[in-house]
Amino acid sequence: MLRRALGLAAIALLATTAAHARIQPQPEQGNPPPQSQAAAITTEQKKAVLESVQSTLNRRAFVHGIDFSRWSQMSESHRDAFDRARTPAEFARAVTQSLRGFGISHLRLSAPSAPRQPEAGGGTSSVHSSADGPETLRWLDETTAVLRIPSFDDDVYGRENVRELMAQIRERAQILVIDLRGNGGGAVRNMQQFLSFLLPDNTAVGVYVGRGAVREFERREGRPPADSAEVASQTERKFRVRASPDGVYRGKTAVLISRGSASASEIIAAALRDCANAPIVGQPSAGMVLLSTHLKVGGGFELQFPTSDYITISGVRLEGNPIKPHVTVSRTRRGGADTAPQEAARLVREGL
Repeated sequence: MLRRALGLAAIALLATTAAHARIQPQPEQGNPPPQSQAAAITTEQKKAVLESVQSTLNRRAFVHGIDFSRWSQMSESHRDAFDRARTPAEFARAVTQSLRGFGISHLRLSAPSAPRQPEAGGGTSSVHSSADGPETLRWLDETTAVLRIPSFDDDVYGRENVRELMAQIRERAQILVIDLRGNGGGAVRNMQQFLSFLLPDNTAVGVYVGRGAVREFERREGRPPADSAEVASQTERKFRVRASPDGVYRGKTAVLISRGSASASEIIAAALRDCANAPIVGQPSAGMVLLSTHLKVGGGFELQFPTSDYITISGVRLEGNPIKPHVTVSRTRRGGADTAPQEAARLVREGL
């Protein structure tokens, strides 16, 4: 499940490395399996993992404006929790809690054999997807389609299924409502594939701002940037769509989001809003958009950490800045009427 994340310096090579990148915050760990995580963890093991976590943050993690070298000092207030932890799962939760002091997503420690799920989590509480099935297509009427994408995680996202569904949509739909509610993100390559069906070739949708991009800015300007948005505004290295050889949908689109919509789904919603004038319906998104990777840090533990920020093509940083819908529609309780798709289709017909 190890995936390499991409820094901005590698955006030109995104086509060849995207399969390894993730833009999905890791979920909270649930009840640990009794055999693999219930075994005791020693003081020596804890010390080795903590040292490896700090070393990895110093060498590899990057978000402009975040000093990851401060973690050793920050974590002192959590030392009692580290000491009290008896199992790998308890220790991982304590370390993750301390990492939250940075105030960003995509930063957590997973215990050995911890379950890796497609749902997203981050911040002060987990964000869980309510979706439990693959992509589905239904029709509100003869020319209005609703495409549900529950996740872009490699374990869930069906690339061939999406390809076949998009072929049906291109043949018939004039309006496409894309349901990304509860979609916590996933792999860059799956996000890229989905965008390839929806936007013209070479459409610039945003910028990944990594360590290399910031250094390039500093060399050129002779000063540090004010923020990631300033770096993004002056770079030519945009994240661009590569159109699908199967064809691009030419109709109108709308996007449904919720508080569980994170990372890749937020990038897609923003891209369609900015580049295709797609109305957004639902609830504010999670605001958790950083490119991240996973790395083993000893003892079977795995650290997820960010390597790049993300700025939309309109110059907005999505991390900590949830996408606000044009029209707010609450998610209905189970068994109730779901009016969001009809509301999104209405907005498309009548215009924003």
